[in-house]
Amino acid sequence: MNIVEVYLNINNELFNWYYKFTKDDKNIYPPVVVKIGPQFYKLNKFYIDSKKVLFIGEKTFKEALEISVNLRENVNIVELSNILNLAILLNIDLDSCKVIEEMKLKGKRLIDSILKIRDYPEILKDYICEKDISFRYLIMIALYYDSIENILIDFLEKKKPTVYEFKKYVIIFIDYRHYLDINYFDEQKVKDVIYKRNNIYMEFINKFNQLKKDLYPIVVENLDNFESPGMNFKFIARDFDSFYKNVTYLNNSLEKMRLFYSYLKENGIY
Repeated sequence: MNIVEVYLNINNELFNWYYKFTKDDKNIYPPVVVKIGPQFYKLNKFYIDSKKVLFIGEKTFKEALEISVNLRENVNIVELSNILNLAILLNIDLDSCKVIEEMKLKGKRLIDSILKIRDYPEILKDYICEKDISFRYLIMIALYYDSIENILIDFLEKKKPTVYEFKKYVIIFIDYRHYLDINYFDEQKVKDVIYKRNNIYMEFINKFNQLKKDLYPIVVENLDNFESPGMNFKFIARDFDSFYKNVTYLNNSLEKMRLFYSYLKENGIY
């Protein structure tokens, strides 16, 4: 390691994965610089225009990235997203990134969700940094971001929510995304949609329970809470007569099934 006068063409941008103005460490050393191939790169203290740098020799991109992360005392969630995206840019295998192991990031869905954070609007990035939003909600937002982006961002701008309110409305925006035909946040309209959908849901439950009674002893099931319209119809045939009886009973129930499926479609239940 040598502290040297700056006389080289140093790249100050590539490893600057910091989010906004953040002092990266408390050490008294000048900015750390490495050489990768023919190019020199600064790894920290990007806000300092120093005449001297701490040159630590030739490194690989992977080694340089790990050093740059280790030079920081704390890494926030947006910076973590920037680091992972930078690793991909540098063709570094994410499975070999120490930061993933150190922060105990498990599962492709979580890592994919963190990668997306880099491209979120500033107001959302600020909020999830400041409030330290849990991985569970970051995954939910990432999975449905395209569907809830406009209303979520407008909600943050208008509401300035507590963490409790934020989590509550994220779930609402996701659960009712097919029925909130607005791209802005209006609290009363959201409440109206929830009220209407809850009434429809209760009516639907009553209709489904009645259908099951009408078709008994044939058992009627939906296995995914009507995320899809598929239903299972089950009966036990101990002989041909019982088989014929049940099939005939189903055939005589065609009009009931037509009306039930029409109701599902008209009310947007699937």
